[in-house]
This record gives sequence, C-alpha cells and structure tokens, in this order.
Amino acid sequence: MEGLGLKEGNNVQVELSTPPDGCYIKLQPHKTEFIELPDPKALLEKALSVNYPVVTEGHTITIQNPDTNKVYHVDIVKTEPASIIKIIDVNVNVDFDPPLDYVPPPIVEKYDEERFPGKGHKLGSAWKIELKVM
Repeated sequence: MEGLGLKEGNNVQVELSTPPDGCYIKLQPHKTEFIELPDPKALLEKALSVNYPVVTEGHTITIQNPDTNKVYHVDIVKTEPASIIKIIDVNVNVDFDPPLDYVPPPIVEKYDEERFPGKGHKLGSAWKIELKVM
C-alpha cells in the first residue's frame, strides 16, 4: 500500500493487463551496503520471483534480508522492451547502476620516480621533424 500511495479504506480500481516478457532490467540500490552482502544476487532473485513478477520502470522495490530483517530499497531504472515488464519464467539481462550513496575512491596520480627516473616530454613538444621533398 505504501508503494502505491494508498491508505486503509481507499477505493482501488483493478484492471487486468498482460505485460510483455522482459529482456532487460537496470537496477540501482539505494545503499552500497546491499552490494556488499555475501550473496546479493540470491537475495535479489528470491525477492523478485516471490514479490515482483511484474516490474515498472521508475518504481522502487523493497527487499528484506531474512537473516538480518534489514530492508533494502532498489530502484528500477530501466526496463525493456516496455516500461512495464513480466520477469517470471523469462531470461532477463540485469545491469546495475552504482548505489545512490556510492562515493568513488579518489584518483591518486603518483609518478614513480624509481621506475621512470628521467625527464619526459610530451609527444610533439620536444621533437620537430622537417621534411624536404626534392
């Protein structure tokens, strides 16, 4: 009910539809902690097969770890061939975007003076070639 924005006692109109079989889904966890679990793939597969046979692009799904009772949120970033797809009994290619809280490690450029003790020049800056055609 929370995912649909419903409150107890709201009226809901239900319509039967048949979404196409999905072939691709891109997911984005909210927390890096999810991808650092011992087996996030198994947890994700079980949650999707039991709770989410149909997914919609732009929605957020909830996955509960039964071992720790911790809840993880995962965004459905992209689905193909349509924005609503069936993912049960089909082969679906899964891709991940970095988690929302992911901070990439800083890039450290260190010049190794032991391996490269000489001075360098950019190509073209120290050499000049003149061609004379006779």
